[in-house]
Amino acid sequence: MQVIKYTMLMVLLYAGSAMASENIECLKHLGAGMSDISCYHELTEQENRNNDAIIIEVLKTMPKNSKIKDIFRKNTSSTKTNTMEFCNIKRLAADSWKKEKSDHMSEHKYTDVIYYECLYKLTKKTGENLASLIDEYKKEN
Repeated sequence: MQVIKYTMLMVLLYAGSAMASENIECLKHLGAGMSDISCYHELTEQENRNNDAIIIEVLKTMPKNSKIKDIFRKNTSSTKTNTMEFCNIKRLAADSWKKEKSDHMSEHKYTDVIYYECLYKLTKKTGENLASLIDEYKKEN
């Protein structure tokens, strides 16, 4: 049953991605369940693409055989994994806490919105931190 729910969620998520714009406009229209998930998912993907570009720029500033380069690669990769794990814990915690159910959103969607909102916010914050590395490099050079 969980596999079916997950599969349906993923199908709806990818179908809904077409509805979510590649800008923050969708954040102005939150509160509709699946469209919230689509919005946060698409924005998270956009932030991940931006972060990957920043990571490439940061790596270009480092000497070829630098040990810090390997550490940086490893840490940026584990940051994504840790973000996903933390947001999943947040979703699971929401499942176990008592809450009022919204009339227009099932409990399943409610916890998924929590997960995808968390991913978006933490991924965006990671991007800000990565961008600050580039800013610092530019100041120094």
